[in-house]
Amino acid sequence: MDGNVAAGKKMSGIICYQVPKDFTSFEIRYSPSFWGNKKATFVFTKADVEAQAR
Repeated sequence: MDGNVAAGKKMSGIICYQVPKDFTSFEIRYSPSFWGNKKATFVFTKADVEAQAR
């Protein structure tokens, strides 16, 4: 996602990733601020994805 957000406002969206069928885990690292040092890491396993698909 890209764009300018005014102070006090929010932005939302959807990001999709395509991974091989035989993957075992998938990791996304996100930094909410270019200038800050805070980071979030999301790790998904194949079992997580299969459980959501049901």
